Amino acid sequence: MSDRESLQQIAYDYIGSRLMESPDLLRLRLSDRRIARELRMSPTPVREAVKQLEQEGVLARKPRSRTTVRVPSYDEVVEFYDMRLLLEVYVCRRACESITEEDIRQLRAINFKI
Repeated sequence: MSDRESLQQIAYDYIGSRLMESPDLLRLRLSDRRIARELRMSPTPVREAVKQLEQEGVLARKPRSRTTVRVPSYDEVVEFYDMRLLLEVYVCRRACESITEEDIRQLRAINFKI
């Protein structure tokens, strides 16, 4: 990994952690220059990290505006929940194939506490 790539990765990780820690993602505005100053690096690796996050669908950049968190469309949210449902059903079926009587007792105890 070159120095440039490692700086881009540092910026990528930093931006990702900022997103995860933000209490209000929809109001979060990211400035390449400010992030570069915070990280004490040139804006180039920060711009490359932002571009990567844009390509991954995490961020959106509007012309002459700061970068924001991309809000998924209604159809994307529906697709996400459909996928989640499919995965949950699959996991439950797999779990049922190997569940023991002791597992069932433990699950009932947990359910009773709830």
